[in-house]
Amino acid sequence: MSGSFTVEECQDACLDFDEAYCYAIELVGTDCWLHLDEDFADEDNTGENTAINQYRRRDCTAVGSPSPASPTACPDTFDVIEDTNSENGVGQAGVDTVQECMDECLADEDCIGFDWVKSNF
Repeated sequence: MSGSFTVEECQDACLDFDEAYCYAIELVGTDCWLHLDEDFADEDNTGENTAINQYRRRDCTAVGSPSPASPTACPDTFDVIEDTNSENGVGQAGVDTVQECMDECLADEDCIGFDWVKSNF
């Protein structure tokens, strides 16, 4: 199967494939990988990768402001760890920029960070 498909379409095609067994799908060209597991940044799960930067969501609390802090009180919401990635991210189809990936993460209350592929080979 080749072409542009959603993750769900690829998973369904894999499950429905009757000529052989389908064990996995590979998301080629997916640049944004959300992390929903709080252990994603553990040393056992992270590794060096010069093609990827990792963004770790920072808890934002501004002194003297109501809780939760407004986005303008703490505009920088991620720490960037260059040349690093973690296992088990959830690929996000149709996300083309690092800003869109940040927005996806911020929109998901379970998202605690993401890996952004700087370049696809």
